[in-house]
Amino acid sequence: MISALEEINNNPKILSGIRLGAKIYDTCRSQTIGANRARDLLVYTLLQNENQSLAAVIGPLRSDVAISVANLLRVFHIPLVSYGATSPDLSNKELYSYFLRTVPPSSFQAEALADIMKKYGWSYVLAVYSAGNYGEKGMVMFENTAGRRKICIAAREKVSTI
Repeated sequence: MISALEEINNNPKILSGIRLGAKIYDTCRSQTIGANRARDLLVYTLLQNENQSLAAVIGPLRSDVAISVANLLRVFHIPLVSYGATSPDLSNKELYSYFLRTVPPSSFQAEALADIMKKYGWSYVLAVYSAGNYGEKGMVMFENTAGRRKICIAAREKVSTI
């Protein structure tokens, strides 16, 4: 990312008269840390002069952290672009109108899993999923998809992330 910013800033043919910058934080996969870092970005932006503004936030990877950050940023109409958050909750444009993603939502993953099962003629499965927004919401999506396709989920096992 830093290399791309330097290339853009050093080329007068790209975004002439505009200089891009970045502040990089690690959310440590924590909703609290993610929201706190988003707050820090907002405070930093508010304390700067009028020539600098926060155009968007890139990240975080995890859906639960992205939900926390998106809730804060939407108050200020600042876009959040995630490269990994797939929760179907984030597809709700009434709540997350400033959220964008570069990966498909997990509902597509549920469809793909059901497609694979049908291709191999499997009629039932034991589903193992992770605790948290990604795994639990993804499991609901898979259950709905499997039910529509007459695939039996023989058992479900949730694995703790801790």
